[in-house]
Amino acid sequence: MRRTERALVAEYETIMTEVCRVLDEDVHALALEIASLPEMVRGYEEIKMASVARYRDRSEELVDRLHSPGRAQD
Repeated sequence: MRRTERALVAEYETIMTEVCRVLDEDVHALALEIASLPEMVRGYEEIKMASVARYRDRSEELVDRLHSPGRAQD
């Protein structure tokens, strides 16, 4: 569990570095959503690991949107 938690910190730092690199007013709302992702990770043991899986899926989806044409759209 501790290794996963430490890995999440590094992943989040990488994601936020990328967000800052492309940040402009067109992606502001998307950047805020990405920045709030750690709020998804809660619970203990199995519950936390399920939260981590959802966090990783959602972060991948949002980062992909960040790099796609028409990226600020849903």
